[in-house]
Amino acid sequence: MKIKKDILVVDNGFFSREGSSYFANSDTNKFFDDLSKIFSNVTVFQFHKKINKNENILNAKINCDVLSKSFKDSNILYKLFSYLNQSLLLIKKIKKFDLIYIFYPGNINFLTLLIAFLFKKKYAIYIRGEINFKNQFNRIFLKNAQFLVSNNTILKSKLENFNKNSHLIVSYLDLGNKLPSLDSQFLFPKKLSNQLKLLFVGRVERRKGIFELIDSCIHLRHKKINFTLDILGGGSSFNEINELLIKYNLQKYVSLKGQISNYSEIASYYKKSDIFVLPSYTEGFPRVIYTAMEYGLPIITTLVGGIPSIMKDQYNCLSVSVESSREIIDAVSLLKKNNTLYTDLSKNSYETIKKLVNSPTVNIHKDILINYFKN
Repeated sequence: MKIKKDILVVDNGFFSREGSSYFANSDTNKFFDDLSKIFSNVTVFQFHKKINKNENILNAKINCDVLSKSFKDSNILYKLFSYLNQSLLLIKKIKKFDLIYIFYPGNINFLTLLIAFLFKKKYAIYIRGEINFKNQFNRIFLKNAQFLVSNNTILKSKLENFNKNSHLIVSYLDLGNKLPSLDSQFLFPKKLSNQLKLLFVGRVERRKGIFELIDSCIHLRHKKINFTLDILGGGSSFNEINELLIKYNLQKYVSLKGQISNYSEIASYYKKSDIFVLPSYTEGFPRVIYTAMEYGLPIITTLVGGIPSIMKDQYNCLSVSVESSREIIDAVSLLKKNNTLYTDLSKNSYETIKKLVNSPTVNIHKDILINYFKN
């Protein structure tokens, strides 16, 4: 029997729309579907906009109720009107909801928190990225939330300074509604192939460090290192990256695969790769690192946001500085020539995720909401 409560979930990424149907990221949409099986009514709230083909990760049809206005960003007046329009839509409907569950940060998400606070509606926050703890609005929002959810221990410890009702999830399967079933012992270790296979999975955008990664490939080629790089994902820089591959004659080395929705196909890339690379400028804790650890991949990453809560340099990853293609080159070169280090990182990355998913401090995401209403 469903819990007779109305839940509003505020995503922090755009929806797309085709006709009368709305679409979201597949993992996020699975989370929506899971909640719809538990609560009598689930509504989701966010702008929708036209997404270009190479940017589109919004491929899962939303099956629950949607509150969404089109986001127009051609100039500042259109943007302001869009925010006003979406906010008024929320104000019109806000009384019906028993809980507003807000993914944060995000601009409309900030406005939703402000509206919920002013209307004295109960809300909870799932913090998915880095936020400014010195901002007085954020401090008030965190303090007055019914509960907080985060995906790394560094962030959770900071949140507990504002709100003791804070929970930890591992967010990479259905936004933390599922935990992977891992083997009881390490079944690898991976061994380097003659041709080094690098893998990047994520948004093809500057903030993900994709330009530094391409620059490092230019130099790896000049150093005559035998390698390939597969890039899985779409994003605003997709076409620009493709032009760089042509300009520097990297098509034989770097493959832009675009957005892939089929999980088995994505898994095949993790299985056949030797090294996972994610040189992001900013993160909460990226789900793709969890997946890389599940497949025992040595990881090259920046230690930004919540990444240092789990990833330790020379133990389960090699750390590089933000915007440093030189350090990416050095890390790849080191793993290429040091088999012992490569094997150790492979084993330790797998052991890290196995220990994490078996930790008693980790919650199933949907259970946090269920227990809130039961208690």
